[in-house]
Amino acid sequence: MQVQNVQDISSFTPGTTNLKESLKNWLGAEEVFLTGRGASAIYASLKAIGKPGAYVAVPSHICPSVPSAIIHAGYQPWFADISTKDFNLNASFLHSIPGNTVAIIAPHIYGHPLEIDELVDFKNERGIILIEDIAHAAGESLNDRLLGTFGDIAIMSFHPSKLMNGAGGGAVIVNNCNLPFMDDLKMEIEQLPKAPYGHSDRADEISNKVNPLLNNAREGNNGERKIEKVYLQNLDLIPQKVNQKDEVMNLEAFNELNSVINERRERAENYESYIGNGRIKHPELENGSPLFRYTLLIDGKNGSRLRRRITSHLRANGIHASNLYYSAHQIFRWDSSKKLANSIWVQDRVINLWLDDIADEEYIQKTADLIDEVLD
Repeated sequence: MQVQNVQDISSFTPGTTNLKESLKNWLGAEEVFLTGRGASAIYASLKAIGKPGAYVAVPSHICPSVPSAIIHAGYQPWFADISTKDFNLNASFLHSIPGNTVAIIAPHIYGHPLEIDELVDFKNERGIILIEDIAHAAGESLNDRLLGTFGDIAIMSFHPSKLMNGAGGGAVIVNNCNLPFMDDLKMEIEQLPKAPYGHSDRADEISNKVNPLLNNAREGNNGERKIEKVYLQNLDLIPQKVNQKDEVMNLEAFNELNSVINERRERAENYESYIGNGRIKHPELENGSPLFRYTLLIDGKNGSRLRRRITSHLRANGIHASNLYYSAHQIFRWDSSKKLANSIWVQDRVINLWLDDIADEEYIQKTADLIDEVLD
């Protein structure tokens, strides 16, 4: 398999009208399937493996659509802890996974490249399928190798909030067509249903229900069971067939990825430069800058309380800030290796700042000043 460098993205796609072929050429993939959502790509891949009831290992600090897809595909999520260095899956936890674990889902969270070589060695030793999640990191590289080329399968998203900020949808990137379930994967992709009527409105309703419940949970007022119920009641939104009308916009998003990455990297560097308060813990990344969100931790005593004050102060002054993600092992009541202290510590102290076009230099300087107003 030929591994492409991220800088090559603009050199082979001019004028192409085929998104699948563009993705295959870019990543050196053996096959690509398009889906209606990034979560649909996870769902179809797991369904194809065909071992319902088994475990799928996944970090607890993750978007809840991922464990939702695992559950809807008939599996049990097994939650692992994360590293406080880059907020990615802590590979040391995988040595205690249950014997009937069939897959590992490894996201590069917030666009932080996961040190994935250890996971590749582990999955080879155990005969486990590695599903690399590049929804936050499409176009980023690790040691001059594109993310999305390390796993047996990779999944990506074209949601407007992501790096491939298209019209929506996702893709399954297959790096190994010798996988025993390839025929089943093709069948599962073909059998994905069309998006349910009113699915966009329902997605908004889910957010409107979950957000206040999350706030209550962060305040120590429980609410996790209610959050779980909302997600489990809407699992039918997970599997969706690709909407071919979206492919033109998604291809445009793909062709613009180089410039998007360069702009986001510059903004991340500005955040790191301008936000210098000693209570702020910046991401410790050995491979570039974060690309999806610029993620801060409020370190030291009363970090959780200060996080709430900073987030409220930023929002009151027109700055976008989020506190995702709430640890999934506290929402979905499935097995985990331990109490997952790192995931909980990060969830209580994390602030995500925007890296899209809104974050010009003036906006970033204002963000830094507002944080100082709370912490000084």
